[in-house]
Amino acid sequence: MQDINYYMRAWETKKRLLKGEKIEGLPELWEGFVSKKPVVFQVETTNVCNMKCVMCPRTTKMKREAAHMKPETYKKVMDNIEPFKRIDLLNYRKFLSLELAKNDIVNEDEDFFHFGISAESLTMHGFGEPPLDPHIVERVKLAKEKGLKTYFSCNPMNVNEKVLKGLLEAGLDYLKYSIDGLDPKTLAKYRGREVTKEDIYGKIEMALKMIKEGEHGTMLVLTMLGFGGNQDQCKTFMKDWKDKKVFAYVKNCHNRWLFQDDAPENTAHYMRTYCEYPFLCVCLLQDGTVTPCPVDYDGHLAMGNINEQSLEEIWNSKKYKEFRKMHLLGGIPKEHFCMAQCDAPIMGDAINGIRPKG
Repeated sequence: MQDINYYMRAWETKKRLLKGEKIEGLPELWEGFVSKKPVVFQVETTNVCNMKCVMCPRTTKMKREAAHMKPETYKKVMDNIEPFKRIDLLNYRKFLSLELAKNDIVNEDEDFFHFGISAESLTMHGFGEPPLDPHIVERVKLAKEKGLKTYFSCNPMNVNEKVLKGLLEAGLDYLKYSIDGLDPKTLAKYRGREVTKEDIYGKIEMALKMIKEGEHGTMLVLTMLGFGGNQDQCKTFMKDWKDKKVFAYVKNCHNRWLFQDDAPENTAHYMRTYCEYPFLCVCLLQDGTVTPCPVDYDGHLAMGNINEQSLEEIWNSKKYKEFRKMHLLGGIPKEHFCMAQCDAPIMGDAINGIRPKG
């Protein structure tokens, strides 16, 4: 989930900043837009993975032990989360269509997914494959009991019929299958595993059949990252799933700081604006570490741990506030994680016309 109320509170000032207007006392002003209670964007129920994706820092950089989140830690997460109020959701959806969509913030399917689906749903993946988590079905059930919408992304080849049946019956709202190639050679290049198009499409058809027969409310989302070497396959993929009962789209190739490829320019909203995660929400790693960044693979930006403090205490800590202020002011040292291992512009730099290279 994302703090939809923050988006609405900050919007008028954000428009002024994006137009190049200079605003005095910005750090204090902006901190006033930040909610006192944090919103949980992402909870990494497991960092166990059987893939070797070239664009994922897990493959070559992650040093954490691979493990599943302990049930007691997950319960603490659930105890710290509150669903959105209905009136706030209604106001946000109006804001999404009347403001964000008309001001060049939401102008492609990736942006719509981020602001329309991801903003309202608890993301239940991090640097692992949720279907490999033996507790994943129960975790979805617990989230649904809290009144939360649920979503995670995974490789379709990791979803067997038993796991899928459990997820659908648990009420998973959005199941995203990440594909990235339609032949064994391309998939081995980008995902580190040879799989055929027929195998992948077979998994998709199985999911669609089970959703239909069980009259489940789960939406199946299909996506491919647009690399330099799979552009024709992306076009085929979109043609194959046009007018089918799925939400299919091609996503910008991310983590370019790590993976150099002749992919098209990244046109996602965060590249046209700036990173807002420090003000929006918190992310949790499988051991309970709280970090402001969903791509912080080893807790480099750790702000605390939910096993030791409440999320509200961590979110309102001096350390977290100083981190937000650093983003607002810009000029972060180039060796800092936010500069060296992220594609997105820093807010303070972006409003001063400074953009990352590449």
